[in-house]
Amino acid sequence: AVRHMLVEIMPAFFANDLDQAQEILERDRQVDELEERLTDYLVQISRLSLNRTQSQETVHLLNITKDLEHIGDLIERNLIDLLNKKVAAGATFSEEGQRELTEYHQRVLNSFDMALEAVDHQSAETARQVVIAKAELVELEWQYRTTHYSRLSRALPESVETSQIHLELMDYLRRIDSYV
Repeated sequence: AVRHMLVEIMPAFFANDLDQAQEILERDRQVDELEERLTDYLVQISRLSLNRTQSQETVHLLNITKDLEHIGDLIERNLIDLLNKKVAAGATFSEEGQRELTEYHQRVLNSFDMALEAVDHQSAETARQVVIAKAELVELEWQYRTTHYSRLSRALPESVETSQIHLELMDYLRRIDSYV
């Protein structure tokens, strides 16, 4: 459900689609409910006589559950609010800005998928790839901020109109990637 929210948020941004935002909010309610039920279940399990490995695994699963819920909350609270602000302003991203945001979002989504694969397969190598991807995303953010400021200096109307939203969107996506 969290992945679906993460996938759906960008098309909603590009289309100024508040109906899609409502669907994302409904999905977040499901995520909150699932997180609560999973946490309760894992806490019950932790009260059993577990060996050290089982106890560690339970703690890892609790942390993963909480991080997924945090990603859902970031989308619900921050990205949906930002989308509402963009729609209220009637703003659209420049073609170049939208292309950059799409690439940046796709990188975050790839990291999300790799992180889930690392957990699912207990793969240290895949986990390392997620860490490497995070460093690459930080570099890409700096590159895209520079090109965004270049568009501002050229007074590209869409870039001027959406500058704050563009930069905040990248920041929130980077924060999501940190939870990943």
